[in-house]
Amino acid sequence: MEGQQQDFDLLVIGGGSGGLACAKEASQLGRKVAVVDYVEPSPRGTRWGLGGTCVNVGCIPKKLMHQAALLGSMIKHAHHYGWEVAQPIQHDWKKMAEAVQNYVKSLNWGHRVQLQDKKVKYFNVKASFVNKHTVGSVTKDGKETLLSADHIVIATGGRPRYPTHI
Repeated sequence: MEGQQQDFDLLVIGGGSGGLACAKEASQLGRKVAVVDYVEPSPRGTRWGLGGTCVNVGCIPKKLMHQAALLGSMIKHAHHYGWEVAQPIQHDWKKMAEAVQNYVKSLNWGHRVQLQDKKVKYFNVKASFVNKHTVGSVTKDGKETLLSADHIVIATGGRPRYPTHI
């Protein structure tokens, strides 16, 4: 593998909640830490930023959409409690989806800033083991780098498999 090598006390593979917590805590304890995180696009092309499944396509967007539905229901019944709301009530799905995505992007950015503040090096790369203390990493544009560490934590979470025989 070409490219330079960078050495760390701890390398965390996975930028979800577990990996980020691990990396930030180790850094607070004075360790030289890096996080590598890359999401292989799904068969439908879904990909996302730092923060893992919950932040990007799970818990957070689901809760925001649920909140939007609750607001619609509350507005529908508001007139019973003295609120004058123009009827019929309109909903703009595109606007809601954009607001949800903008919120998720703000969380992605916040995670990057937190890593930077804690002196954790972030690599948006796909990593694979070379040996027990070294991973080879490849950027989206094909640039290769070796990352070595005394300790490596695998915190990649999981993704459901799509059936291939439908």
